[in-house]
Amino acid sequence: MTSPQDLYAILLTRSEPRRGYPLWFPEPSTTLPPDYRDVGLRTGDVGVVTEHGSFDVFFNICLPRNHRLHSTYGVPDVFRQINLSDHDSQSFEPSDYRGCVVATQSIHQRNLTIGVAAGAPAIAAVQGGLGIGFTSSSKEGALLILPEGADQHDLRNLRVFEQEAMRCGKAWYEFAIQVLGRRIGPDSLYLITGCHKTSSWSLATFNQRSGSSGFNAQFTASPIINGNINAAYTWQMTTAVPRRTGPDPYDATKKNQTVFIRGYKIAIREKILLAFLRGDVAVSYKSPNAVPPKIQSYRYVGSPGSEDTQSGGSHSDMVGQPGDETDIVLHQMNAEKVNNFGTTPRKALIKCVY
Repeated sequence: MTSPQDLYAILLTRSEPRRGYPLWFPEPSTTLPPDYRDVGLRTGDVGVVTEHGSFDVFFNICLPRNHRLHSTYGVPDVFRQINLSDHDSQSFEPSDYRGCVVATQSIHQRNLTIGVAAGAPAIAAVQGGLGIGFTSSSKEGALLILPEGADQHDLRNLRVFEQEAMRCGKAWYEFAIQVLGRRIGPDSLYLITGCHKTSSWSLATFNQRSGSSGFNAQFTASPIINGNINAAYTWQMTTAVPRRTGPDPYDATKKNQTVFIRGYKIAIREKILLAFLRGDVAVSYKSPNAVPPKIQSYRYVGSPGSEDTQSGGSHSDMVGQPGDETDIVLHQMNAEKVNNFGTTPRKALIKCVY
């Protein structure tokens, strides 16, 4: 049976793939340094999406070796800091309006707030509060409510991250397995290039059994007092479904709740991963000035109206140059299967295959 966090990710990724991967746990991990938690996930984070639906940060390629994030386990031997200029990134603040809802198409919304003018959005904030009704006759669905909207942050200079992923991908896996002791799959490593962040949220997903009456719920948000978000954001449902609300405690000064992440997904061959797990392989690294690796001729089967082929892909679909014995494939992310399940996207999440 699919877990709530997996179902939530599958359904929202299908519904709005351009937003990226939706996290069931948007909160920053309590194991991160306090100053890192204050900001939340950020561009340059390398890690994995956990089975619980959170993001496990290993290190950040845009921070120095001596940053507090790296103080416990250090960084991979091949690590070098990527210095970004202000022109390399862009932000939209806000990107999503207050009261925005991201939901599967089968979920219908209605405004429950009295006195809203005709033509107003389905969710309307009035005097610091809002109310929304949701119904669906579908057996499954997912939704995310952003009572205070969300900001969008994205890397513009993708080339520098593509080059670094190609140069260091195997070393990052080796570090995660042999130094951090993580047990991860051969296609699970992410390099974050963008995200949506907010200060508060509420999310839910459902997978009803046959014969059920469907999904019927009401969500209300009133002013948050003394950081008690669970008293301010409340649900009324005809049938109990998995849901979460956060953060708890709430802090209006911090937009550190990451509801979507975007970036590169890096894959290595399974035999290399098994060798790392056994600890009997040492990866030999080339200097940053070495000849770039060879691109394997490949094109992702994808966008409507395109020629679906697995050979002869265009340069716009791939990253790489001839000159090395290692085959590497990079695909720029819109959306991809989530972990080992999910959908066929218009384009794949970036994937480097060693």
